[in-house]
Amino acid sequence: MAGDDDAIPEPPKLDFSNPYYLGSHDIPSAKISNVVLRRDNYEDWKNSMKMSLKSRRKFGFVEGTIKKPSDKFYLENWEVVHCTLVQWIRNTIDPSLLDMVSYVEDASVLWSELEE
Repeated sequence: MAGDDDAIPEPPKLDFSNPYYLGSHDIPSAKISNVVLRRDNYEDWKNSMKMSLKSRRKFGFVEGTIKKPSDKFYLENWEVVHCTLVQWIRNTIDPSLLDMVSYVEDASVLWSELEE
């Protein structure tokens, strides 16, 4: 058929086991942990967040094992997940502490900054 060569190819589908997958409930405004980080409960917060992120196959983004890809399709998906992670982390930080890390846009850097 005429014009078939101009068709945009379908990107590969992402399945739920792929770390780039975000379900309909995985929105940036979600609060994925009931433990709010305050000055005196870092270990509790860290453990809660770690379990929440691991259960979603996303902890590799904050620990640095899921690297930013160069492939255009996966780069866009990585960025979407990455931005969502930053918001999830910020949503669990007490507002009085949030100013200290409001400039951080990298999930692994944010994770490290909060540990310090």
